[in-house]
Amino acid sequence: MHKRLLLMAVLLMIGTYTYADFLGPFTAGEVAPVLVRLRASRADTTRAKLLIQLSDLYFYRAGRSARDLDSAYYYTSAAHKLAASLGFDDGLAEVYFQEGAILPMIDQREKGRHATEMAAKLFTKQHNYRMMGESYYRLAGYYGLTETEIGDRIKFTHSSLDAFRLAKLPVKVGAVLQTLGDLHSSRGENGPALTYLKESLQAYQSAKYDRLMGVYNLLGNVYTALGVTDEGIKYGILAVRNAQALGDTSMQLATIYNHLGLTYYTLREYPKAIVSYDNSLRIAEKYKDAETIYIVAANKAYPYIKLKKFAEAARFLREMERKYPMQDIRKKLWLDRAYMSVYRELRQFSKATKYINELMTLIDQGIAPEETELIYSHLVEFYFAKKDYSLAEKYLALKRKIKLDNLRVLHRSHLWQARLDSVNHQYFSALSEFQKYSVLMDSFYNETKSRQINQLEVIYETEMKEENIQALRKESVLHQQMLRQASLVQNITFVSIALLLTIVGLLIYGNLLVKKNNKALAASQQEINNKNISLGRLVSEKQWLMKEIHHRVKNNLHMIVGLLESQAEFLTGDEAKMALAESEHRIQSMSMIHQKLYQTENLTSIEISPYIHELVQYLKACFKGENPVEFNLEIEQADMNISHAIPLGLILNEAIINALKYAFPPKTAGRIDVILKQTSPGYFLLKVSDNGVGLKPGFDINQVNSFGLTLILGLCQDLGGQAEVISDGGTTIRIAFAYTTGQSHTEQYANLPHP
Repeated sequence: MHKRLLLMAVLLMIGTYTYADFLGPFTAGEVAPVLVRLRASRADTTRAKLLIQLSDLYFYRAGRSARDLDSAYYYTSAAHKLAASLGFDDGLAEVYFQEGAILPMIDQREKGRHATEMAAKLFTKQHNYRMMGESYYRLAGYYGLTETEIGDRIKFTHSSLDAFRLAKLPVKVGAVLQTLGDLHSSRGENGPALTYLKESLQAYQSAKYDRLMGVYNLLGNVYTALGVTDEGIKYGILAVRNAQALGDTSMQLATIYNHLGLTYYTLREYPKAIVSYDNSLRIAEKYKDAETIYIVAANKAYPYIKLKKFAEAARFLREMERKYPMQDIRKKLWLDRAYMSVYRELRQFSKATKYINELMTLIDQGIAPEETELIYSHLVEFYFAKKDYSLAEKYLALKRKIKLDNLRVLHRSHLWQARLDSVNHQYFSALSEFQKYSVLMDSFYNETKSRQINQLEVIYETEMKEENIQALRKESVLHQQMLRQASLVQNITFVSIALLLTIVGLLIYGNLLVKKNNKALAASQQEINNKNISLGRLVSEKQWLMKEIHHRVKNNLHMIVGLLESQAEFLTGDEAKMALAESEHRIQSMSMIHQKLYQTENLTSIEISPYIHELVQYLKACFKGENPVEFNLEIEQADMNISHAIPLGLILNEAIINALKYAFPPKTAGRIDVILKQTSPGYFLLKVSDNGVGLKPGFDINQVNSFGLTLILGLCQDLGGQAEVISDGGTTIRIAFAYTTGQSHTEQYANLPHP
């Protein structure tokens, strides 16, 4: 069983670490552009490369069909013919490598092996170490795991390892070392297997490669085979944890759990073995792999037998066979043996007949001698339990005809023969057989002890080798550091001398330049100082002029207000007087801004909060006595430049005057809310609302005939904002606009819309 599972692991890894791990899977849509380029190409190396690319696109296509395989072979053959005619060795090597993958799939295995050999030779000639390693690894896969072929398989795997080391690909090196460890383990060569697997782990870790469950699993198997079960359990658990951490739930994890169960069974920790087998079964059932399900189910039956849960074991086996029926009796070998053992313990001998017949059919069809011997052993035990000694003797005789170099098998045969002779009252023969059993038992015990000692020596030598390797690596690193340090000191010395000479030359040249430049700098500095004095005067004059301008503008605006007031005294019509009064208020709102500007050091922006408060107080005073109106102001502190302050003042002027004039019936108290706040970085909201009578029903902001509202909308456009008028329990005017505090007047003005 162990050997069977180990060989499955070898095949699994060969599928994992091959050339296809960095090609595809491709889709059908990727073919068309390459075909267009192929039709436009000439018969040169470019066309050969395109043909090889097309072969790859078909061969490594997701869900590859037989037709895709034919297309891949067609383009590979065309590329082969063209590359050979051009003498294009690089392309020819790629073609041979591709043929090595395709030909075995179309029943031309020998041609595929030859093509892979040619690929390896050409890549070696080209010093293409990566592809050289891939070619030798693929060539190793052409050889089986039998005693006659496994030597060649190991040889070519070693060649792959050497190439990947030259290519400095630590992950590939780790993969090939893992394969070598698996191959040696399958031959029972646990010492070399352990060495290769340890080196594989080190290679993976040096490359920070995290998919270590495969090498952990193999290390666990090898340690278990060496009798160091604690280490076997440790690495088995590490394999499981690594797979879980990476979210790997593939069939590889099922194999890991199965191996862990076998190790627990060896340690007689039967409940833990059952848990591990259950985990393995859960994954195998997910992928509906019936053969693996039968193998693991059979393994799970044996700890049930050891725990004397015979009926539970039988029910479990029947359930697995019912859920996953199998027609191929070769794949039922493990399950049939387990059934025979369970029914033997239950003393339900007749129920085992079906499975015994299937096992005998397998023997007639021809299976490995080791498997045949194991079936006969089960049959001898079965018929001993049934007390059918004639059949037990028959199968014991057949068993003894199988010549296996195995003391365990041989000494058990003598024990059974002694028991049979005793049953048949042949006591002298029974005594003779028992003596032979005892002698072989002693030999088997001595051999086991000797093997355990050898295994301990192997582990010790491996650990010592690892320590020596680590010591040599440290020594090599230290030596390399010393060499680098010596080289660095030498280089620093040469560079220092060169720098010193350069510095001396530069100092002499620099001294001359300094003397020459000092005179020019002195003259330039004097000129700069003179210009700075002139610029300072200009700045002061500009600031004085700006203040004077704002002051005069403010005075002029006041003069205009005075003129308007004087003009109003000579008017008799209320409408004309009201128009002049509104104009006065508008001019006053602008005048207050200029007053703020010349009263501060900052000539480009004003604090908006004090300005709005003063403007509201001014308007409140102008309309005092008509209606008792309460003002509620929530103004956020912000500096705004003149391009925004003037439109905001005018908007407030119009909105507040409209509310004071039209919002409240005569002699009715009211409230006006003025809010200016920053809603988000760079965006402000101005809201003027009252609790008056509101607007007329059907009011449409887009069809206003009021000069005040028209002025508000126009000023809102100047601000680049959006206006909204709402009539709900009063009137609310909302102006949303963008403004970045701290931005200059020029920058703000550049961002505003212009006519």
